[in-house]
Amino acid sequence: MRSRPIPQIRKNSTFTVAFPYPSGAMHVGHGRTYIVPDVIARFWRMRGRQVLFPMAFHVTGAPVVGISKRIARKDEKTIRLYRDLYKVPQNVLEGFTDPLTIVKHFAAEYQRVMTSCGPSRLTGAGALSRSTRPTASSSSGSGSTCTRQAT
Repeated sequence: MRSRPIPQIRKNSTFTVAFPYPSGAMHVGHGRTYIVPDVIARFWRMRGRQVLFPMAFHVTGAPVVGISKRIARKDEKTIRLYRDLYKVPQNVLEGFTDPLTIVKHFAAEYQRVMTSCGPSRLTGAGALSRSTRPTASSSSGSGSTCTRQAT
C-alpha cells in the first residue's frame, strides 16, 4: 500500500472550528468537533510549526432567551431538563430567568470541561491555559501541561 504525502501548512497557521453555543451541557459532538483539529494542530506543532487553535463560545441570543422565558414561566419540562439532566443546582437554576446567567454558567462549564480534557487553549485572567507546544513527555501522559494564570 502506497502512503500519501503529508499536506504542508504555512509556518504560522490557525485552525478554527464551529464554536459551541453555551446554552446546555457539553455532549459528545462537542468533543468530536475539537478532537480532530486538535490532533492536527498538535501534529504540526511537533513538526516545529506555530499553530493557533483557539477556543471560544458563540452566542446569538435567540435560543438562550427562549430558555430563560420558559424557565421564567415555570415550564416544568425545561426545568426538569436543566435540573435533572444538566445537574444545574436549584439556586443557580432560579437565576436562569436571565439569559446572561445561562450563558455564564455553561461557558464556565465548557471552559472547565475543555481544559480538563485537553484540546483548548483558554487564556485570560484566572483562566486555565495549555502550553503552546506539546512536550515529548509529561506527568499526565497527555504531552502538554495545564497552568493557571494569575488573576
